[in-house]
Amino acid sequence: MSLFGSVGAGYARYSESKERANGSSNPNQRDTNTGALQLGGGVDVRGRRWLGFRGEVRDVYTGPQNFSIATPHGNVHNVVVSGGFFASKMVRFDSASRRA
Repeated sequence: MSLFGSVGAGYARYSESKERANGSSNPNQRDTNTGALQLGGGVDVRGRRWLGFRGEVRDVYTGPQNFSIATPHGNVHNVVVSGGFFASKMVRFDSASRRA
């Protein structure tokens, strides 16, 4: 089992729908460009030599959305929980292969 962490920064774009929930057009449609910060971590668990499982949690924190309707909070936290199986091939170098 091994733990890992991740940090990243970048760009986020929110696009408001051009259509309202009732099907009519949204004349005040807006887009928002803002910065984003990602923090996360997780665990890798190996089952067999080449098969394992990874679980992780990430929080992508962005600036406020500039929409045509009021939003409950200024900044936005998008929390993502994910997991899955992975396969890896271990590469081994021994002293015989280094003697070329």
